[in-house]
Amino acid sequence: MAEYLVRLTIGEEPPAELAAELRAAEAERAAALARDGALIRLWRPEGQAGNIGLWRAENVSRLREHLASLPLAPYLRTEVMPLEPHPYDPAGEVAA
Repeated sequence: MAEYLVRLTIGEEPPAELAAELRAAEAERAAALARDGALIRLWRPEGQAGNIGLWRAENVSRLREHLASLPLAPYLRTEVMPLEPHPYDPAGEVAA
């Protein structure tokens, strides 16, 4: 399973009459993706709209499917950075 750092920012605001409904649906979808193990962590950069998340997927195509399933997807700018383990990661074994 590959890991990805994903930055999502609003590229265009959704229509005002849809905004609350879309944000509620977005929260539900994010919770479902977290339960399924696709969305691992989520942060909001201080003072900024949007988020940065740690995601897991079989491959980048599957990740793109997850991201496209977000109700706000048509309004988002998406930056994806594939990650690989670092030999000095404190969460893993330190290379000798």
